[in-house]
Amino acid sequence: MAGWHLDTKMAQDIVARTMRIIDTNINVMDARGR
Repeated sequence: MAGWHLDTKMAQDIVARTMRIIDTNINVMDARGR
């Protein structure tokens, strides 16, 4: 995914949408596990 940059708001929107679709909790972390 070269060239892609997500800001916090966009990342949160993606997580919220994904959680609605799969109906479960997911954890999103960066390469350092944060």
